[in-house]
Amino acid sequence: MPGILRFATLALGSLFISTGALIIPMAQATAAEPLILAAAPAQITEAEVNTLLQQMLAAAKAKDAKKLVSHFTPDATIEMLLPPTMGGKQSLKLGQYEKMLNEGWAMLRNANYTYSVENIQIKLYPDKDKALVSDKTHEKFTFNGQKVHSVAQENMLVVRHQGQLKIKVLKAKVELQP
Repeated sequence: MPGILRFATLALGSLFISTGALIIPMAQATAAEPLILAAAPAQITEAEVNTLLQQMLAAAKAKDAKKLVSHFTPDATIEMLLPPTMGGKQSLKLGQYEKMLNEGWAMLRNANYTYSVENIQIKLYPDKDKALVSDKTHEKFTFNGQKVHSVAQENMLVVRHQGQLKIKVLKAKVELQP
């Protein structure tokens, strides 16, 4: 049974469970019978990644920075290549990214703001329990009477962190459209 931790050995009257690198004494036993403890996490699936992306899209559309960053690992790295007028290259920690989102969305509170994602591509790496996602994100709004349309080419590394899918790395190249 792939993905299932099973009884490994009976030694000196104690039951041991082997997880590959670790042997854990479990309890006294009198017979060596297979024992299923729990299912190991399944490999990342495309459906799981799509669910994560939909949750992130909903958070972005709601301008909910706290909810959006909850989909990142605590040690996530965010690298953004912005136009020089927007700050140029930036490497952000999660807290800095949340602050930047909050400040930007606060300025757009009363703006006609739209957020959309297209060209989503997912590449699964089942042997490493990770996925790479690329997409193109569009943000459109009017600010001080000026129409703004930015397009970001995003690349994300998705990993399983404490049983949940999370973004470990986000790299984005943002360009302003005429």
